[in-house]
Amino acid sequence: MSSNPKLGIILNSVRKLDRSTKITVVFFAFIQIILSFLDLIGVALLGLVGAISISGIQTGRPSSGVSNVLEKIAISNYSFQQQVAILAIAATFVLFLRTVLSIYISRKSLFFFARKSAALSSKLTFQFLSRDLLFVQRRSSQEILFSLTTGCNLFFIGMMANLINLISDIFLLLVLSVMAVIFQPQVAVLLLILFLS
Repeated sequence: MSSNPKLGIILNSVRKLDRSTKITVVFFAFIQIILSFLDLIGVALLGLVGAISISGIQTGRPSSGVSNVLEKIAISNYSFQQQVAILAIAATFVLFLRTVLSIYISRKSLFFFARKSAALSSKLTFQFLSRDLLFVQRRSSQEILFSLTTGCNLFFIGMMANLINLISDIFLLLVLSVMAVIFQPQVAVLLLILFLS
């Protein structure tokens, strides 16, 4: 059991989910991670547009690092304006695609969690009404109503949906941190000191 009681409750709740629900939750988390990578690609393309624009205005030629990237994506032979246009259109497309997919996946996951919430509410109501009268009378009507309706919604839509977003955000943060350490270790150390202070 975890030393943090809230984390313990979350882990215990996740353990009680049936196998198919766990697989679906992992699937939605995986899709969110992929969508985070689309965000990363879109922002990287916009950064490349900025780098080309700055170097193009200052010197007329992009830096060696930018030139290598342009060669790898096969647009190094185009003019400065064409490169900026291609990268800007690609960045817009990637970010637009990420938004559309995110809306679609969010709708699907919310519908899934709403169905699971309704099924859990129905199951708990049946179990509650199967108990003896003394057990029923020991609880207030507000407590019963909250547990059988809002509590189920909070578990699936409030907690599980947010848990998926948290997992994808943590994964994206780890990827960004590793990339920063690989490409700009000094900046990564400075950012770490800044965030920890």
